[in-house]
Amino acid sequence: MTSKIHFCSVSINNKSRKNNYLDAGLKWANSILNHSDFNASIITNEPDHFKDCDPSRLEVISCSDHGIKINTGGRRKYFNMNSKLYAMKFASKHQPEYAFYMDGDSYLNENWNTETTLSLLDASQSSNNFDALQHIIYRINGPMARHYAKHNTEHPWESVIKSVGYKSIPNYQAPQETLMIYKNNDKFKNFLSIWGKIDQACPDGMNTSFIGIPVGFCQGKSDMKIITYGRRRHWCGMLNGMTLYNQGKHVQIVSRVCW
Repeated sequence: MTSKIHFCSVSINNKSRKNNYLDAGLKWANSILNHSDFNASIITNEPDHFKDCDPSRLEVISCSDHGIKINTGGRRKYFNMNSKLYAMKFASKHQPEYAFYMDGDSYLNENWNTETTLSLLDASQSSNNFDALQHIIYRINGPMARHYAKHNTEHPWESVIKSVGYKSIPNYQAPQETLMIYKNNDKFKNFLSIWGKIDQACPDGMNTSFIGIPVGFCQGKSDMKIITYGRRRHWCGMLNGMTLYNQGKHVQIVSRVCW
């Protein structure tokens, strides 16, 4: 079994969303097992939901066994977006060349072509020597400034990042976290380490939406070289083999980033 790519995702039932992310995650897992030669890791709070998947190819990580919070606690019990960090950590431990994070409501389809994907990655690595491949949607200072203008206080992510010792927050790029591809190198491991510290500093009950802020910050602090697929037509063959469908907004992500 090739270790060139390792897929990872999160499939959590936190009983506060209208969408069934357990069934979506199972579809995600089966699509990778059926349409690719690669292995995958998935974070879940209901591991029995994946009991029929091939355990030699799908690593099922129980939230309770590894102390991964489903939500952030407090009265509102927001979904813990930092759980995506742990999916990538487990993927990195398998020592693939690339870690592919995909949201659990996306999947591979029958148009997925491993040979095309690997040739694209190798060609881009040869010409760009990239550390991350993603779709950039904003710079992190934008939502922080809007929060301050509306509430006259620091954005919660700004407070958390400063609490772990960073005095300033440069205006780094933030990705759309539906699909993030990383070269599994030292920069990626440093990125995961910084994000881990930020996750540990999050107070109970924090709304962890705008997760692109800490992701963008950690990427910037890790000096990652990022290339984007949003306006690059040569990535369309790979992206169109991945049905990136956001169940919450009922829109297909690929249609927004692949022209």
